[in-house]
Amino acid sequence: MVLSHEGWEQLFAADPAVIGRQLVLNGHPFAVAGVMPEGFRGLRQAPPHYWAPLVLLDQFRPAETRNQGWVDVIGRLKPGTSPNAAAAALSAWASAQPVIRKPDNGIVHVVLRESRGLISKDRGEAMAVFAPILFAFGLILMIGCANVANLLLARGLSRHREIGVRLSLGATRWRIVRQLLTENLLLALVAAALAFLVSRALLAGSLHMVMSILPPEFTEPTDSAGLTVPPGDWRVWAFLLGGAFVSTVMFGLVPALHSTRLELVRAMRGEVTRVTASALLLVCAAVFLRSTYSSATAEVGLRTDDTLVVRRITESARPAIIRAIKDHPSIVSVAASWPEPMHSGAPMDVGVGDTTLGVGCKLVSPEYFDLLGINVRRGRLFASEERSPAAGVVVVSDAVAQRFWPNGDALGQTIRIGGASDRGAGAEAAPQVPAQVYTVIGVVRDVRSALKMFDFAYSGIYLPTTSEQAQTSLVVRVHGEPDAVRRTLLDALMKVDPALGEITSMRMLAGLEAALLAVFFWIAVILSGLVLALTISGLFSVLSYLVEQRRREIGVRMALGATPHDIMTLVVSQSMRPIAIGVLVGGGLAAVTAIVLLSTPAAEMIGTLVRVFDPLAYAVSLGVIIATCLVAAVLPARRAARINPIATLRAD
Repeated sequence: MVLSHEGWEQLFAADPAVIGRQLVLNGHPFAVAGVMPEGFRGLRQAPPHYWAPLVLLDQFRPAETRNQGWVDVIGRLKPGTSPNAAAAALSAWASAQPVIRKPDNGIVHVVLRESRGLISKDRGEAMAVFAPILFAFGLILMIGCANVANLLLARGLSRHREIGVRLSLGATRWRIVRQLLTENLLLALVAAALAFLVSRALLAGSLHMVMSILPPEFTEPTDSAGLTVPPGDWRVWAFLLGGAFVSTVMFGLVPALHSTRLELVRAMRGEVTRVTASALLLVCAAVFLRSTYSSATAEVGLRTDDTLVVRRITESARPAIIRAIKDHPSIVSVAASWPEPMHSGAPMDVGVGDTTLGVGCKLVSPEYFDLLGINVRRGRLFASEERSPAAGVVVVSDAVAQRFWPNGDALGQTIRIGGASDRGAGAEAAPQVPAQVYTVIGVVRDVRSALKMFDFAYSGIYLPTTSEQAQTSLVVRVHGEPDAVRRTLLDALMKVDPALGEITSMRMLAGLEAALLAVFFWIAVILSGLVLALTISGLFSVLSYLVEQRRREIGVRMALGATPHDIMTLVVSQSMRPIAIGVLVGGGLAAVTAIVLLSTPAAEMIGTLVRVFDPLAYAVSLGVIIATCLVAAVLPARRAARINPIATLRAD
């Protein structure tokens, strides 16, 4: 074998004399031939502990599974060969091979994927995850730039005399604009450099927070999980410099062109955009906050706190494994399941009357429902003697009962199961399900999931089986600390079956889901807080500056009889108009965003518990925007109302 750097550190404590040492895997000795340098991951995001020759694959899996599975074929294209041409040639070659299973039309389609050496997931999925974050930070950047643009507009008042002198001495307007843009670009470049330093600290702090939230199984060690702060290479600097230049042109040009004339209404036009972006982000954040809270507190209908799943059992060792599990002092009960509880079920063709649909099906032993706390709604569960699909009985979930019999009772109804459907993968490895008529004996609650990244959620049909059935996973309930029991149980079962796949803690997987919801929660809190602070500070600073510039006008108004209340009403009303427009536009954009989201695959990823049209979230977030903007406008207005008109007119 060849060790990864992480495997060398963890398995051999970074022993420099590791070459030639042996490691016994599944009862077979392997000699260490080399150690890869630190940072080498192959084509995976996280490096394995070791690499072994493919020819020795049979020593890593039981005999009955040696005809199952797949390999990844990695190739390098010849110079001048395009990926499309290579895929077409491989498709023609594969279609002519008699040993390759072909679809009905006899044509095998070969798809080539560019690896990039790191992430093998579909890029579309990655964009679906990161696009909203980039969009949110883009809006925050726009709000910050709008703040600066308004301040530059206000600052132009104090430079009227300077600019007038320059124009009278022969300077062209374009030359003055270039000078102002240069000043703005210098400001943007300094901000970009500071942003790089701040971002490194924030990324490190965010990574530490995420790692502290995630279950320990996913965080030890951090480096092996690939969770490190990415280096700030030339691409990051190019992005920063490009952002600084674009921001300068977009938000610095207008203040430069209008540096000689300024009106309150023109300065406040930017508030419409800023408040719109703020309202959009706050509504989205409020919806997410409410959704994550609802998801974290919702009852999923599945017991996970004290449950373990024994997966990928060597069938010849199954009887001994079952005995070892039952003899373990910490095991309370044992059940069987195919697919395992973390799988949403295998699609099978189910017929009711003249209708045939693909419905998820699971084979479970009678102990399964009580072990996982899946409550029966009506009817009964499988009896102890009903341990095979040949018994002709099924249990359905609420959703299936409502789907097939919306106006009647599912109990006593009959369905036809025609075997595994071609709609899903994994049908070949399924235990045999007789194609016959089955009677519905019970209805159980649906199992829900906060996020659909794990397949805890299940609404389908249950068929009876037994723990002795091949290909089934064993589900066990334990007393005591599940992680400690998992380690001791793994040690005991490895003595019986060295090729045992793994033992998974359902609490750990559920904890990871809850941790990811917590991460999303805090991201939403930080983004909403940041955008609200930027909006308030921008509005307050611009209003304060402009009120100061309007001291003479306000003094004249008060000298002509305007009361302090009149002045406050004038300033607040002029500032609240763009705020009201921005709130309405932002709320509308949030609704449009929700409609677009529901029409994309992302709607399936976020799960059914996320309510994109949450009236309370909309009302609270828009109310917060109005209230905070009102406070930001009232403070400068009160300052304007306290102006002494006599002193102001004398000073002018």
